Amino acid sequence: MKRNKSNDGESLFSLPVRDHAVALIEHIAQGLYEKRQIVAMALLCAVAGENIFLLGPPGTAKSLVASRLKTIFKNGKSFDYLMSRFSTPDEIFGPVSISRLKNDDVYERLTEGYLPEADVVFLDEIWKAGPSIQNTLLTVINEHLFYNGSHPVKTPMKVLIAAGNELPAPDEGLEALWDRFLVRMVSNCIKSEDDFVAMIQSENVTASPLDDALLIDDSLYKNWQAEAVKVEPNQAVIDAVKSLRRKLVEKEDEADEKMKFYVSDRRWRKFYRLMQVSAMMNGRSQLDMSDYLLSIHCLWNDVDTRIDINRFVVEGIGDTIVKRLEKIDTDLRLLINPNGDIEPSNKFKPQFEMFTEFFGSYYGVQGFPDGTCLIPKWDYAKLDYFTPSDGIQFVDATMKVVMLQKLMATNTFEYKKQSGTKTKNVKLQMSAGGVMVDGVTYQLIRKDNGLSRARRGATADPVIADKFHWITVDFNDVKTRWQKLKGEIGKALDSNIFLSSADRSLIGDAFGATDMLIEETTVRVENVRSMLDN
Repeated sequence: MKRNKSNDGESLFSLPVRDHAVALIEHIAQGLYEKRQIVAMALLCAVAGENIFLLGPPGTAKSLVASRLKTIFKNGKSFDYLMSRFSTPDEIFGPVSISRLKNDDVYERLTEGYLPEADVVFLDEIWKAGPSIQNTLLTVINEHLFYNGSHPVKTPMKVLIAAGNELPAPDEGLEALWDRFLVRMVSNCIKSEDDFVAMIQSENVTASPLDDALLIDDSLYKNWQAEAVKVEPNQAVIDAVKSLRRKLVEKEDEADEKMKFYVSDRRWRKFYRLMQVSAMMNGRSQLDMSDYLLSIHCLWNDVDTRIDINRFVVEGIGDTIVKRLEKIDTDLRLLINPNGDIEPSNKFKPQFEMFTEFFGSYYGVQGFPDGTCLIPKWDYAKLDYFTPSDGIQFVDATMKVVMLQKLMATNTFEYKKQSGTKTKNVKLQMSAGGVMVDGVTYQLIRKDNGLSRARRGATADPVIADKFHWITVDFNDVKTRWQKLKGEIGKALDSNIFLSSADRSLIGDAFGATDMLIEETTVRVENVRSMLDN
């Protein structure tokens, strides 16, 4: 491996940044089973100048990640400490210099070997620290300054890794410190039995020495940070972030306990910066959705809210597509009934043959595979053109015909009377000139015996036809954009070095939900098309 020289004579590594980052992650993760993503996110935080909190029980390699991370920085120093309620500032920031205090009447600490001079800091059980330590930490984290006596000293700290087996207790003044940890991850014991066996049989967890050419020196570190700032936005990512923020604000307003879903403006800004660093370290000059997905590790405040956060993040990915589908749905409804009523206007209502010889008023279902089939007039009237309803199919013991009915509280007793017959649950939906049963369309028997449109003398309304044409143009554009977005996201997810397989699997939920909405909208579009053709 070779190094080039920058203009100021400092060395810059010539290996592509993504390859360099992967090599560093592999080095740090040696012998650390199922900790690769935590290692990767710790590296990302270090380059971004952010902090990471690891939630988990003792003995899950949290401190080892920190000690390994120190070794990737040229002349890097680390500091680690296990907090307790008896910890004092001297143990963290260095003891007071007695000679300086005695001879010069100056209050200064001897900081060598302590937190103020470390590149990588690991603080275990951080929430047990006293207020004096917490207040000083806030200054170090916010401004990267340590006030040694009356003199502010710039600290070299690139990342603070904190750990604990619990989250900060509420109402103890820890909110400000908790807010400074942008990345929050869970560090569990090994889950895979194969990895567990490999771990207990391994001789040690000592990593092999890192090639000097891979070390990050100050010039390379500054270069990476400068390049990250140049990463360009992506409108799809910006839309997803805005959608996610709206959902969190709404959820916070609804929550019984405040601060459950709260994300400060500062954290949003820091998250955007983290996305830029992610893109840069993946060798890109523009954000993509894989960077946005890192939000699942950045925006949760409580273990109980993580599921909600993950759902909101996933929903944000296809939110613009969903909103356009909702508009198309509204346009279709208004097209068949400009007054906005549930029922379509009369011009779209064919006249069906009424069967009254079976102790009621029924419509006949043509071509039903299970035999003669009827649906009560009033049940049919309650169906919707756009949304399937729960229904039941059974053989009426008295009439000896197959019956379709919508499940409603008023007719539950009728189903119970059919308990001795073969019944099954179905989805019922009104369609143009018929009924859909579990997605299959069947025509109802017409009074005119199904005469063709031309023989009935019907004519298409050119205004309605034109509106429908543009609705279908919009829908086809939505489908095209969604397929393109899915392809781009899938490709991005596969290449982002900071995502785990579990992170990627979340996207499958988003794809599936939006695909289903598109399928449902397709049925609605075809339903309206059939209305216009009838």
